[in-house]
Amino acid sequence: MIRQCLTLALLDACDTLPDHGAALIIGDGYGSMALLLRRVRPNLKVVLVNLRRPLAADLAAVESVPGSPVEGVTADDADSLKGRQFDLAINIASMQEMDPPEIARYFDIVRSSPLGAWFYCCNRESKTLPDGTVASFDAYPWGDQTVLVDELCPWHQDFYAFRPPFYRPFDGPIRHRLVRFPKH
Repeated sequence: MIRQCLTLALLDACDTLPDHGAALIIGDGYGSMALLLRRVRPNLKVVLVNLRRPLAADLAAVESVPGSPVEGVTADDADSLKGRQFDLAINIASMQEMDPPEIARYFDIVRSSPLGAWFYCCNRESKTLPDGTVASFDAYPWGDQTVLVDELCPWHQDFYAFRPPFYRPFDGPIRHRLVRFPKH
């Protein structure tokens, strides 16, 4: 959760962490970001979208702690989120596991937010998927947006392990970008 705490600190320092409205978290992974958002922004509705089994784990973790409302949507039903207002969308280390059409699908969902939305994305700069497809951060469909942060993520270049060495580098650089998609 250290990475998620540092991400929230960045969003807060950039004045992009809303007090109310709705936040979309794409592929949360154990509900970590949702748990933190519920604590620091109790009036912010959290919408989680994930694969079926990980979503069940996300929701079980999040619902065990009181806080703001949480909604879960399976990845298969993610298109139902198009046109909904999200003040903030967050993706940390899961778009790098998706093929380009799936990545574009989530960008379309975030971009369809009627009043515009902040989008924080933190993923590997390039990753070759098992089928040989390359997921490249720079090739994501960024389109028209205002960039606030775009750099290698200082707190997401290494991971923790249970065996020595306990702190190991990922097998490629991780970039984070904070953008504002415009109203449409």
